[in-house]
Amino acid sequence: MCGELLGEQLDSDNVFYLLDVVEHFDVQSLNVACGRYLAEHFSDMLSDTPERLHGLKPSTWVEIMKSDDLQMR
Repeated sequence: MCGELLGEQLDSDNVFYLLDVVEHFDVQSLNVACGRYLAEHFSDMLSDTPERLHGLKPSTWVEIMKSDDLQMR
């Protein structure tokens, strides 16, 4: 429930911080929400902060790739 609530608050300023929360507390629902957010904003994130994308955990990459909302320009 907490992960779902945090997932509703995602934006480009906090998504990587919340992924740290996922890593420390293993909140799978938040990892899914972060993966979806990153998929929807992938092109922008790749342009703005590519180095942060390189450090994502494999499970987050899985969530990005599973998303139907993956956006590429």
